[in-house]
Amino acid sequence: MKNNFKKIFITGGAGFIGSHVSEAFFENFKKCKIIILDKLTYAGNKAFLSSIINSKRVKFIKGEMAEWFKAHAWKVCVLLKVPRVRIPVSPPFIIFKF
Repeated sequence: MKNNFKKIFITGGAGFIGSHVSEAFFENFKKCKIIILDKLTYAGNKAFLSSIINSKRVKFIKGEMAEWFKAHAWKVCVLLKVPRVRIPVSPPFIIFKF
């Protein structure tokens, strides 16, 4: 799969479903850095990411999406505006280009 992404930002990436999504992006986008944000509440567990968490390509951030977005919104361009790119609008993941 050809892509121009340098970083992929995944919210809820340490939950049961999110961890599988994180692993899929890790395996399919080998030149990208994967940034995983999760609040680690009842469903989130860093152990779900054990197969990828120690990679230099993966950065884990414990936190809440609203707080992270407030701090970093000035450098986020949502790719939903790009034609022919189909990605879900709702969680478990949102892709940003930095």
